Amino acid sequence: MVKTLLLDEARKKLDTKSGDSLTDEALIQALLEREVEVPTPTDDELERWSASNIAHMQAGPAMHVRHILVYADKSMPGSVETAQKRAQEFLDHLKNNATDFEQVAARYSECPSSSRGGDLGIMQEQDLLPEFRKALQTVQEGEFYDGLIETRYGVHIVQLLKKFPAELKVEALNKEEKQRIRIFLEDNSWKQGVQNYIAMLASKARIKGFDLFSGTTAQASSTGWPDGGNCTGKKPS
Repeated sequence: MVKTLLLDEARKKLDTKSGDSLTDEALIQALLEREVEVPTPTDDELERWSASNIAHMQAGPAMHVRHILVYADKSMPGSVETAQKRAQEFLDHLKNNATDFEQVAARYSECPSSSRGGDLGIMQEQDLLPEFRKALQTVQEGEFYDGLIETRYGVHIVQLLKKFPAELKVEALNKEEKQRIRIFLEDNSWKQGVQNYIAMLASKARIKGFDLFSGTTAQASSTGWPDGGNCTGKKPS
């Protein structure tokens, strides 16, 4: 239903002659790029975002972590071993191709954080899974944990982006940090903008009785996680 809605709108608004040779997916993408505006954060806005997200971590040490989860059902024979083999393949690749992390996480990670390239954000150590806390104690900033981390959710590949001591100082962001935050914010704005646009079209078409976004992403439902939250172990506030 959502695809039909977008295709109908694309055919109305786009040049049909130039769009004749485009696939349905390309038509939809062209429509969204035309209709959904994503503001580019300024350097001042990036600094403010960083400061506001760091400020609430004053209570204790924190870490900025990203990960990839390969799900394993421990009740099924061979599930953990299969997950370990698959995760090890990802880790071996990423050790030499760290820039592929977000792409691999978005495509393969079975945690809701895959929609953010596996980024768990800045979290207090006490909110991380115990297995994460223990494994990351000796890992340096920017490095991968040299191995796989097994939790009740499955097998994880984990990279420590940054450590924050208990007494935090908000420092100016370097170029790499600004770019990472900018991409993160623009990606979130784009996804929210697309959802809002689809909701607007559905409202105009008076479509009722179905979930607009059912089946439009591969993300796991929050009810699928034992804590009712996500695969970090922290329950939603």
